[in-house]
Amino acid sequence: MDTMITMMEKYTDHLEDIVAERTSELAAEKAKTDELLYRMLPRYRDYIAYRAVIVKGEYSPWLINLGPRN
Repeated sequence: MDTMITMMEKYTDHLEDIVAERTSELAAEKAKTDELLYRMLPRYRDYIAYRAVIVKGEYSPWLINLGPRN
């Protein structure tokens, strides 16, 4: 019975290590994705603002919230 408990504890520790590793991988990928999004967003925001001025002749109300990042 003690052997079974020891095996279960080792398995639990192993699973916790795997979860911690994958969580750190997820955080790294999220950081990469966020950086890419922040690099792309100003160009997209400028394009939308340009289209709003040219096509509609005015800015859409939701563009007010897309000001420059701090």
